[in-house]
Amino acid sequence: MSKDTSAVQGNATPKFLSVTQSAEGLVFALGNGKTIAVSVATMPAAIREQAMLHGFKQKIADSVAGLSKGEKYAEAYAELADVVSSLAEGEWFRRGGGNGGQIVQDLIAAIAKLKKSTVERVAVAVAKADEETRKGWMKNPAIAAEMAELKAKRLKAASREAEQAEVEIDLGA
Repeated sequence: MSKDTSAVQGNATPKFLSVTQSAEGLVFALGNGKTIAVSVATMPAAIREQAMLHGFKQKIADSVAGLSKGEKYAEAYAELADVVSSLAEGEWFRRGGGNGGQIVQDLIAAIAKLKKSTVERVAVAVAKADEETRKGWMKNPAIAAEMAELKAKRLKAASREAEQAEVEIDLGA
């Protein structure tokens, strides 16, 4: 696959599409310099409502992406509740920080194992905790070690399931 380098500035190739918020709505900027500005105020009320609901649906449902494979219902419920709670409190970005979903799942599993408790009970407690409390838990050496072990197990399982990947690398024959 070849890249168009005619629009390269410095060493970086511009993104194909960048989306930014403006005072009126959104600006869609293509890598070739063309832009389209969307003013939310010019859209019919029904379209604004549909877009709002679509945004909520995507934001909330994305938080449990990847949990269906293991039918992790308790973890999914905690994630859904956490995102809804964060939004209701005016926080668009996850209180748990980072890549929210998997980090929170690992935190829940690590605490459940160390405290010899159920994932369901820990999930409820983690969902209620604020960002600073979660960060403190993640810095605990025992919890951090459990979380690292969970990540390593996922990577090992993924490597067993993955097809032989073709790696393009010049090792200087």
